[in-house]
Amino acid sequence: MRRSRRNDASNDSGQDSFLDIVANLVGILIILVMVIGVRAKEALVEAAITTSTTEVAEADVETPVSVAGQVQSDIHAIQSKLEEVQTEAKIQTTYRHQLATLISAAKYQLDKTQNELDANSRQRLQMVQEFSQAQRQLQDLALAESALQRRADEPVPLEHLPTPLAKTVFGKEVHFQLKRGRIVYVPLNEFVEQLSNEWQQKVWKLKETDEVVEMAGPIQGFRMQYGIAKTTAAVNTSAGLQRREVVHVSGFVLHPVREDLGQTTDAALEPDSSFRQALASYDPQRTTVTLWTYPDSYDEFRTVRAELYRLGFTSAGRPLPEGYPIGGSPNGSQSAAQ
Repeated sequence: MRRSRRNDASNDSGQDSFLDIVANLVGILIILVMVIGVRAKEALVEAAITTSTTEVAEADVETPVSVAGQVQSDIHAIQSKLEEVQTEAKIQTTYRHQLATLISAAKYQLDKTQNELDANSRQRLQMVQEFSQAQRQLQDLALAESALQRRADEPVPLEHLPTPLAKTVFGKEVHFQLKRGRIVYVPLNEFVEQLSNEWQQKVWKLKETDEVVEMAGPIQGFRMQYGIAKTTAAVNTSAGLQRREVVHVSGFVLHPVREDLGQTTDAALEPDSSFRQALASYDPQRTTVTLWTYPDSYDEFRTVRAELYRLGFTSAGRPLPEGYPIGGSPNGSQSAAQ
């Protein structure tokens, strides 16, 4: 009995030792598995971090390289554009210098032509002034000459107008031109009004000369050429009589824009003619019709004057030599109405 117990105790002790060994081995295996798992996880994390860092580094390297290439390309493009602009600027500078030279030459030629024109215009205006002083005497001579030129055997009817005495026109006056058998309205009143409004604005041109010639119009088929002059005259002032420079209009002439202005006398006497329309806005009792007549239209002058008398208008004749324009000056004569 005693022997059996000792054997059982020995068996139990050996079995416990084996179990302890097995338990230790299992514990070691578990620890190893956990260590390996932790190491594997850390390895995976490090691998992921390394990969991400590499990609970021590669991206960071590629981006500046790409941007640098684009900037360099833009610099080349800007440089090329700048060279084009500089070349164009040189061309434009050369062109501007050539243009300035041409403008200077043209201005010199224009000034030269203007000086020649001013001299001719002043001479022409002087002729107008001299002619205006003799117009009243020439009127009677011209009408007499026209009558003498008729054939001796042709009877000449004498018209009797109830107003044989001429009187100077002081009221409203409307003007017409008789030339080559055609009659046309002369906008002399319109030009005088325009001249009175603008001639003083041209006085500054007299700074370096005694007279300048200007142009106005066209108005209803005519242009007006007029002169502005300065002279020295005695002027009454608060300090007494003093000599001062006086600026005035020296004279004017009218130039038709073409030779066939107006309408024939027969057409003008029709009821709806432009001649009658021009007269319709004037009061016959207060208006004088002045007929600027050339030698080739004296017959038409008598016809038109008779019609004006029938309409109640007084008329005034202003004969003009062939080729001489309508004009006037401060020293000219006024129309004489009949």
